[in-house]
Amino acid sequence: MHKIRLPYPHNGYAIINGLRPPNLTGSNKMDITPEIQAVIDAAVDSAKAGLQAKNQELLDKNKKLMKGQEIDPQTVIDLETQIDKLQSDLSTALSQARSQLKRWKPYKLS
Repeated sequence: MHKIRLPYPHNGYAIINGLRPPNLTGSNKMDITPEIQAVIDAAVDSAKAGLQAKNQELLDKNKKLMKGQEIDPQTVIDLETQIDKLQSDLSTALSQARSQLKRWKPYKLS
């Protein structure tokens, strides 16, 4: 396999197809004219407006959902009363079932 050697100028980049690499010895900063800055600002504002609208929509939706999460104290009291009644009914049903089991005698085949 043959290696192709390319001529390298002093900055370490090869000249390929007659194109020279950018001058990296100077500043990489691009000069931004007021017209370019105006285009950049318009694009940023446009993107930011859409994001702000979506953010406000999500915040409003969150507020609506949180309103549904409020707990009414009377509802809690009613639910606790209902739980106590159901536990009492369960206890009564279990004691009746136990008494029925004590009276039950298995049928013997002769």
